[in-house]
Amino acid sequence: MNINEHLAREVIRERTKPRLPTQRPVHPRAARVLRGLADRIDRDR
Repeated sequence: MNINEHLAREVIRERTKPRLPTQRPVHPRAARVLRGLADRIDRDR
């Protein structure tokens, strides 16, 4: 896994985990796309 994949997974994990009420929620479609990307990175490893 290269550094870009690692960074992408970290960002995705941050963006899709439960958030504090003061933070703006992730758009549902954006969250789905990010999780799909994370899954694809995991499969490609």
